[in-house]
Amino acid sequence: MVDFNNLPKRTRKDCAECGEEFRGTEEESLCFQCAYWKENPEDAPGYFTWARDPDDGWVAQARWRDLEPPPKEGQTITVHRKDGTTQQKTVAKPWTDRYNMDGTRIIRCLVK
Repeated sequence: MVDFNNLPKRTRKDCAECGEEFRGTEEESLCFQCAYWKENPEDAPGYFTWARDPDDGWVAQARWRDLEPPPKEGQTITVHRKDGTTQQKTVAKPWTDRYNMDGTRIIRCLVK
């Protein structure tokens, strides 16, 4: 039988990362989504990786939040490689490319 009196108390809080309200324990400072992205940064919005584009060669690609504007021309971004290294690149031409089947916005940027 479950003793409901000994379960951790959850209260309404604001996420320290995104500011959204969530119900969490006293120790939790991140909502479930932001906590997941912290543990799995490759799935987080703004985590750029290299992608092959048939027309433009290699481009930087990232998941992106719908309401946030993409990086502007001249802005510096960090591009992550599969081997764990990173590179600082300057955006030459940003554009919104597509949406994944799950509704996630994907942007691609030409970089220099």
